Amino acid sequence: MRKLTQNQKAAKSASSKTWYEKNPEKVKARRKAYHEKNPEKVKASSKTYREKNPEKVKASNKASSKTWYEKNPEKVKASSKTYREKNPEKVKASNKARSKTYREKNPEKVKARRKAYHEKNPEKVKASSKTYREKNRADRFQLSLISLTHTLKGA
Repeated sequence: MRKLTQNQKAAKSASSKTWYEKNPEKVKARRKAYHEKNPEKVKASSKTYREKNPEKVKASNKASSKTWYEKNPEKVKASSKTYREKNPEKVKASNKARSKTYREKNPEKVKARRKAYHEKNPEKVKASSKTYREKNRADRFQLSLISLTHTLKGA
């Protein structure tokens, strides 16, 4: 077998690239046939690739999952809903941790958002603070009654 020159190699790879572009169905069929005949080879080569290129694999997974999410919003909503229904404690803990870390990392943004909300909705703020004060008053009253009964029992 004769050796190819550098120019011949380049011409051959260019023509093969155009063949791949022109015949995507044939390429897909060939790949499928190869994967069915050599599953162990495919697994081994993909494993070595993942180990050698973790950043590329992570970026590819992120990009492909993003497109899947965009293409299937109903499935995403349904699966999210079922997960939330099955694991309410985990979801609650996750939300609490996420909001806490956000508040800790971005106190200025939180303060600005709260201020903007207060300016846009003064009636809602007034009503919610009023109910909070009333509830807090009732709780403090209950606590004072409890402490009063304990001191009277002790005396």
